[in-house]
Amino acid sequence: MTNDETKQADESTQAKAPEAAAAEAPVTEAPATEESAAPEATAAEEVAAEVAPPKVEDPAEVRAAAKEALEALRENPTAAEALPNLATISELVKDPSLETDLVAAAQAVVLGTLAAPQLPPGTHAHMTVLFSHLLALPNERDAVDALYAAWVRHADAFGVGHATPAAFQQEVFVQRLGDLLGWGLLDGDADHDGLARFAAWIDSWNPRNKFRVRRVIDLLHRNFPARGAWRGVHFPSGEGRGSRPQGQHQGPPRGPKPDAPAEAAQAAPEAAEAAPEGEAQPASADGAQAPREGKRRRRRGGRKNRGRKEGAAGGAAPGEVDENAGNLKPAEPSHDDDDDDTQPPGI
Repeated sequence: MTNDETKQADESTQAKAPEAAAAEAPVTEAPATEESAAPEATAAEEVAAEVAPPKVEDPAEVRAAAKEALEALRENPTAAEALPNLATISELVKDPSLETDLVAAAQAVVLGTLAAPQLPPGTHAHMTVLFSHLLALPNERDAVDALYAAWVRHADAFGVGHATPAAFQQEVFVQRLGDLLGWGLLDGDADHDGLARFAAWIDSWNPRNKFRVRRVIDLLHRNFPARGAWRGVHFPSGEGRGSRPQGQHQGPPRGPKPDAPAEAAQAAPEAAEAAPEGEAQPASADGAQAPREGKRRRRRGGRKNRGRKEGAAGGAAPGEVDENAGNLKPAEPSHDDDDDDTQPPGI
């Protein structure tokens, strides 16, 4: 091989080397960006959510957890979050088997809270939520009533400074208070201050909810005056105690009946004169029969009014009265009275 051929072979080998290296090198994909990966992850999550069944809590586990929480509150009734936690549990747990545990925890927590002469801020709101459920329990009424009476007597309970959401402005608070007064657990005179604060709290309700308890307040005012404590409840539009709501039926009017019209009074004697003898007298305006004075007057008239009576009898059927009977003029005297067949006998 000459030098020229060797030189050409080396040049061709060097030209083919990059191409072979590129062919032998492994192929690598570019990394995916965050924007391209996000749609794929979202789609995968949606598919997993559709496939996975919803989580169902076991009632037995919930009951056991609530029972354990109530026992803890009963053992630590003065803890800072005892009352808020008890109010939350009473609102979420509706298991009848936990009523005894709930009331036992409420006895410890409520009495521990009311032991302080001044209640912390927010206490009234938590107590309102708690008692809205305690007063609705079908059992354990005696224990709940004792707690409710203790709350009413507390010097820092109720009053105008405790705003309550409309959802918790419930009639059960007023109705059960009336039961406490009727059963003697509260006294109108001895517990006057507490009842006055309670009435001021009711007065802060919105007009709709306050009107719903108006009848109960009226009964309390009549049966348990409490030295005027219920006068603190003011009803809208003047619909307070002893007044009738606007638009309600007031009953039939009382007093003497109005007098009959003058025209009806004048028409009665004229109709009596026009009616034939022996027939029923027309009724007057007030439903009674016309007086018999007209009949006596007709008998005294004799022949003078005979033509008038004949005109009335001819113009009206028996039992009816001619409308123009009072306006008839006396008939002209007949030239042949003996031939008059219409002459009444005995005249």
